[in-house]
Amino acid sequence: MDIIPHHLVPYFVILVLVILFYLLYKNIVLPVKGFTSTALIFLLTGVIDTNEMLAGFSNSSILTIIILILIAAGLNENYRIDRIFNKLLPVKKGYKYFLGAMMFISGILSSIANNTAVTALMTPYIYNWGITHKISPSKLLIPLSFSTILGGMITIIGTSTTLILNGFIISYGDPEGINIYHLFIIGLSVTLAGLGFMLISAKKLLPDNPDLIERFRKSSKEYLTEVHLKTGATIIGQTIKEAGLRSLKGLFLVEIIRETGKITPVKPEDIIQEGDLLIFAGNTPDIIDLIHPNSGLEVVSAPGFQEKQEVTEVVIHPGSGLAGKTIKQSDFRNRYDAAVIAVHRNGHKLSGKIGEVVINAGDTLLLFSGKEFKERVDIYKDLLIVSKPTTLALPQKNYKIISLTLLAAFLFTSHLFNLLTAVLILLIIMVLYNLVTIKTIKRELDLNMVAILVLALAIGKAIINSGAGELIAEGIIFLLEPLGPWAILIGILLFTTFLTSFVTNVAAVSVAFPVAYELGQAGIMDPGALYLAIAFAASAAFLTPISYQTNMMVYGPGGYKFNDFFKIGFPLTLIYLTVVYFYLILLY
Repeated sequence: MDIIPHHLVPYFVILVLVILFYLLYKNIVLPVKGFTSTALIFLLTGVIDTNEMLAGFSNSSILTIIILILIAAGLNENYRIDRIFNKLLPVKKGYKYFLGAMMFISGILSSIANNTAVTALMTPYIYNWGITHKISPSKLLIPLSFSTILGGMITIIGTSTTLILNGFIISYGDPEGINIYHLFIIGLSVTLAGLGFMLISAKKLLPDNPDLIERFRKSSKEYLTEVHLKTGATIIGQTIKEAGLRSLKGLFLVEIIRETGKITPVKPEDIIQEGDLLIFAGNTPDIIDLIHPNSGLEVVSAPGFQEKQEVTEVVIHPGSGLAGKTIKQSDFRNRYDAAVIAVHRNGHKLSGKIGEVVINAGDTLLLFSGKEFKERVDIYKDLLIVSKPTTLALPQKNYKIISLTLLAAFLFTSHLFNLLTAVLILLIIMVLYNLVTIKTIKRELDLNMVAILVLALAIGKAIINSGAGELIAEGIIFLLEPLGPWAILIGILLFTTFLTSFVTNVAAVSVAFPVAYELGQAGIMDPGALYLAIAFAASAAFLTPISYQTNMMVYGPGGYKFNDFFKIGFPLTLIYLTVVYFYLILLY
């Protein structure tokens, strides 16, 4: 802290954090780069030391998150999850029954498994169920995301938010961490209240967006693909009308790009020349029909793929390393063994060459995919496949015995040991049964996520070391103390909810926890109430699509706009925070 005058250090830390949140909100930097840069700044200026920066690597909560992800991956790889969903969900009883059962099951699953993994697992299944039963996926996918967020708050292992917060609490002197019993009571109550609200209001408040293909038929200028003429194509020298490119079903010739310049709009009498690049817009089936082997046309970015015509629709995952790069810069074909033949972006009209389109999180891409595509998607974790449900093979061994062994092991060890030891034993058993392999670990261990979790703890330490947390706490006390301690609690709830709505839940916890810690140390109110307030407010990620990763995962497939989340999320947030506040008063 010698570099910066002592009295200015808390203001310096607050300034750096404000800049970090602004950069994250504007998607100017990736979260891992933002957190890394911020932690390094605090390290170089003496706000934290090396041990404090790296302490997260030995944090039990972070290790628990990593192990749980690997366990979930092993289960996903070895069991036919789609068959389980078909048995659990009332697939033939209509929207209302399906919605209620889907939210209940996803909420329960999220209470015992990471909610991000549950959303990733269920999204393709829910999306395809909606299309099959002529119900817009937009009526289903926000409830899926929100129900996993709600269910994740029932137990400490349901979401990384509570695990990270628990790590903070233990790191700063309270070995018992979060009160699990109180967490369960409040979590179950807000889950039931939230699911009931969505069951009643989802149909009215959510948009009725048609699925991707139907939407392209109605708005053909949204989905672009580019083709060029094969050598000796018969349509060279013909007019657009003579070549049959004027009145294509479901397709529109947007522009022609040639060496002498760009032709737009394209007229019926324009003559096709050798070397022309044709930019079309339209829907999936008609794009494929357009480039059949006898058409004389070829997708520019996909030579060699046309024969197979393995078509896959994917969404760019939030936090993807592809965001901000053009398709050409990303080296997409070599990276994924797939060629981008079309791009869709909600609410935006795209034009020009496909390779020059800058990729955004939430973009939907239409691909010709090769043999190694799915394996590379698993490795890089930048894409979410939405074109069809994931098919997982049953283990060749006696999976019933394996399942019972795993269940018995977890129930037994969870009563004898702490959570980290219990899940570690469970992981070892799965490795012995070959349900988790080295390949699984390489594919599923997201180093970016691990880095963010570790660095979030370091940033939280910087807030406390510098006195920034105490400064913010003093501001909240100054403004709300005349109204009593429960007004301060409302301030903490609203402050943390605001943070989590526009940055990440990890960032919200890393800022709000030091504030709550200082308030607790000042004896304003019971620290347990403040910690639970942060836990639930940091998971109140219902107002924006960027507030939580599960929201971004359904954003593209549902065809949502930014304010679609706010329309249903705002009343849900009011209900959620009211229930939390009521129980905190009752319990404390």
